[in-house]
Amino acid sequence: MDNTKIKKKKIRAKRGPYVFAAVLVLIIAAAVEWLTIFELQNYENSFLQIYGDEQDGYVQVTIDQIKRLGPLASEDDITDIISSIDTSSDRYWTLSGGDNILFVKSVTETSRYKNLTAQSYYSIDSSQSFIDSLSVDRVKHDIIFIGEDRYIASGAKFDWNGQEYTICLMTYDYAILDQNALLEAKNTIIVIVTIIVAVFICVIMINLIKLHRNKTVILRLEDEKVNMNITINHLHELLLRYESYTAKYHTYYERVLPVFLNSLYEKKVEPLRAALFEAKDEEAEEIFLDNMILTMDESVLRFKLNNGKILIIFIGTDEKVGLQLIKTLDCNKAAIVKSENWQLDGESYLEKYNRFIGR
Repeated sequence: MDNTKIKKKKIRAKRGPYVFAAVLVLIIAAAVEWLTIFELQNYENSFLQIYGDEQDGYVQVTIDQIKRLGPLASEDDITDIISSIDTSSDRYWTLSGGDNILFVKSVTETSRYKNLTAQSYYSIDSSQSFIDSLSVDRVKHDIIFIGEDRYIASGAKFDWNGQEYTICLMTYDYAILDQNALLEAKNTIIVIVTIIVAVFICVIMINLIKLHRNKTVILRLEDEKVNMNITINHLHELLLRYESYTAKYHTYYERVLPVFLNSLYEKKVEPLRAALFEAKDEEAEEIFLDNMILTMDESVLRFKLNNGKILIIFIGTDEKVGLQLIKTLDCNKAAIVKSENWQLDGESYLEKYNRFIGR
């Protein structure tokens, strides 16, 4: 960057780390949401299994009642037994012997699936495998699917009138889960977790945005600091250069005085006012010269002579103004010895100087 010109540029922090953090937050939030739903699903399954234990009792009671009917019983008698135990429209009883199945949803639908075969009814792997796993006089339960419907099923096999039958009681999952406080609790948990996750995402995203903006501000301030340092260094160099070539900040020795006088004479600079001062001691001399830096400009030349005196030359100052300036410099630190006004009159400034100091 050029030291003499500070170029403005837009400073922005790299977005890579913040984008990665944002993606990571979204992944974590999605994982939390998925884990919550997954655990709630497991809780539902556990709840259905507990309900299945109670449902097994209905099946066992039904089997015992059917066995007591004797050989003269009909399917209507079996329907009466099932209907007397449970007539809920959310529960489905199936009783199959061989390939035929008796489907009992309620008393009014006793023979709805009478000619349906067990093989075609339990056509899904989960339901068919459950039926195949049943054993005689041993009631068990499991979660099965028929079509897109999920059931908690309790069933067993039993012998009656010399034939083996399979009995099964299935209950829709919504009859258990959607009609009680469990659904409300489930929905409440999902809503609460969703709100917490949403707040978590919002807070993290807001903080990431703030961090990105703060980083951008820090980078901009650092860049401005660098530019400021460059500017300061450049100004310092200019000041040093200015002070190096400016008479205001320098006191010259007598050996270079002829060079200045000849140069002023050759450039026909007039008038010059020469004043000779004498300080009480070296400390007073230093104070006097320092005060001149504050009160005089570049048109005043200062020289320390070999005899300990100080020669002041006012360039381009007429006699009246020159005398006023001399009175201003005359103080207790250095006293005026004499002064003289020099014009271009045929005699060089160096000759005037030698005559002025008595050479």
